[in-house]
Amino acid sequence: MGRSFHLKTVGLALAIIIVGLSGLARSDEYVIGPEDVLKISFWQDPTLDQVVAVRQDGKITLSIIGEVMAAGQTSRELADKIEKDVSFYNKVISQATVTVVQFNSQKIFVTGQVGAGGKLTFEVIPDLWTIIKEAGGASELGDLTRVTIIRSRESGGELITVNVLEAIANGSVESLPRLKSGDTVEIPKMPGGVPGKQLTTDYSEKKNLYYVQGQVLSPGKQIFEKNIDIFDAIGSAGGITPFADPSKVRIISKIGSGSTVMNIDLDKYQRDGQSRRILIKPEDTIIIDGKKQSPLSWGAVRDVAAVAGTLISFIYLIDRR
Repeated sequence: MGRSFHLKTVGLALAIIIVGLSGLARSDEYVIGPEDVLKISFWQDPTLDQVVAVRQDGKITLSIIGEVMAAGQTSRELADKIEKDVSFYNKVISQATVTVVQFNSQKIFVTGQVGAGGKLTFEVIPDLWTIIKEAGGASELGDLTRVTIIRSRESGGELITVNVLEAIANGSVESLPRLKSGDTVEIPKMPGGVPGKQLTTDYSEKKNLYYVQGQVLSPGKQIFEKNIDIFDAIGSAGGITPFADPSKVRIISKIGSGSTVMNIDLDKYQRDGQSRRILIKPEDTIIIDGKKQSPLSWGAVRDVAAVAGTLISFIYLIDRR
């Protein structure tokens, strides 16, 4: 009795969990809205297939059953409704499929200083910066420090001004306000109509550099070019100095929020040859270490001489007293 009750309890709990997960999955499905375009298919009778647009009142019209409310339902929910209504007139039909072929109800309007403004439609509305890029990016006169979001009337008609340039520079795009269907994004002109450096330029320039540090003639940032290898990169920095140690070269590359380090022996690489070139990526940092000085090197002799000179001067001063 106790074991049977326990098994029934476990079974009931699993059923509740499955139903709950099913409900969550259904709630996450795309909800059909006005202006969406739907394909209605009946595999038992393809002659009944139709492609229809959802009207502003949320309804569609099918040849057999007439008007059906589509807005506010998922594809599965609408398919179940159509299947039930059509099978009443045509007993052969036991399954219907609804596919959204155009997601026109999820729309954002982009205006102002962008490459290709107007209405953009999405299955899932992305972040603000992605939408600006989808509209062709800000023009030369566009001011990305004062982007205005105009909420739709359904969302209250609120005006929000955001600094997109700063958000991208700080890597905090996710902190920008989320857009809703019907919102308008406006990119204004730069004050006085003077072209300014925009994110589309600044950000790409930042990503189009690499850095060479250590024992090279001209350390610092270098302009990145496609297919540039380690030798070309060092050559662009003037080449190595006489004090460089070619066997101790490091390339530090950014990966997400971290980095990786590749240690390279250039002498061995050049002497033995490699099956592939070592290519540089944007934002890489190349570090060329210096040679270790031997006890008899000129640098060491110079340092000892300096200390000895100081000591002799100190002794001379004491003798004079």
